Amino acid sequence: MRAKPTYSALVGLSLGLSLYAIPLQAATIFVDSLTDAAPSVDDGNCTLREAIEAANSDASIDACNAGNGADTIEFLPAILSGGNASITLVDNLSDISDPVSESLTLQGPGTNLLSIDGDNSYTMFYLNSPANDQTFYFNDITLESGLATIGSSVEASGGAIHITSGETVFINQVLFSQNTADNGGGAIFMPNSANSRPISLTISRSTFNTNTANGSMGGGAIRGGNASSTLIEDSSFYK
Repeated sequence: MRAKPTYSALVGLSLGLSLYAIPLQAATIFVDSLTDAAPSVDDGNCTLREAIEAANSDASIDACNAGNGADTIEFLPAILSGGNASITLVDNLSDISDPVSESLTLQGPGTNLLSIDGDNSYTMFYLNSPANDQTFYFNDITLESGLATIGSSVEASGGAIHITSGETVFINQVLFSQNTADNGGGAIFMPNSANSRPISLTISRSTFNTNTANGSMGGGAIRGGNASSTLIEDSSFYK
């Protein structure tokens, strides 16, 4: 009988891959505001939306320093001092599509300390990797109330995360709560297309709570594609 992989083994694998794959250049971009504005406003703060734009462009945006290679987005402790902090979106976030970087990490402070809230109107992360097939890490955060709806730019699939083609995605200690898609993948969507490059998704120690897909594609929590591989470890799913 094949031994069941352990979480520690998964962590070792992901760390090993990241150490092998990520180039020496790297930047950490610190979000210092819970506000959101679309388009971005030059007000001396670094919002999550602006941090993504800085990572995409490798240029400074408002108070966000420029991305550089394998970028990490973190959140300053000062904005979390009240506890149960939330960033409520006012529009879909920008596609994550840095044509140069091989990796982007969204490092949260903990699922009970910060949530990104789609306000039942917007999706959060559209991973649109160019041909270099990026790696993405989502750690220690809550993604809630995202909506991928018909007529939007995210093709009505993937209320929290829409993976397009060729990406490698690691999700660790993330709470997906009450995300919805009009088509497939209430929380996470991967395409089912012969034109898609292979996708790899690894989920560890995460929780999926009351995510819904209303269309024929299905996948209330996760909708996988024919060009994808998915490994889920120590995670829970609730209706």
